[in-house]
Amino acid sequence: MTSTRPDGVTTHPCPECGHVHTPPPTVDWTGYPLASLPWAVPIGSAAHLAGDLVTKQGVPLLWPIRHQFKLGHVTTGGDIDTILGWLLTFAYAVLVSYALYVIFLPPLHFAWSGH
Repeated sequence: MTSTRPDGVTTHPCPECGHVHTPPPTVDWTGYPLASLPWAVPIGSAAHLAGDLVTKQGVPLLWPIRHQFKLGHVTTGGDIDTILGWLLTFAYAVLVSYALYVIFLPPLHFAWSGH
């Protein structure tokens, strides 16, 4: 018996066991994972500018005006810069690992269950 859930997903009973299984998540522009993709460039650009603002060199936010805006005293390539770089790299690796787990584990579990 085919049924449609309130969220519009059509479910079918498994021919082997008769249970209704939830299909793997949709990965497209309207689905969960890729719906946030258009935010990647603005968030990445803002993070890059914030990183440049805390350096001694600063960043020319009003280019072509040559004034360098600076909020910090971090030396590029210095100890604080290196430590922050490693900490942020580790945090990024954890977030990417979690995202891959959330995106790919349900379909793999569905495939491995034999249904």
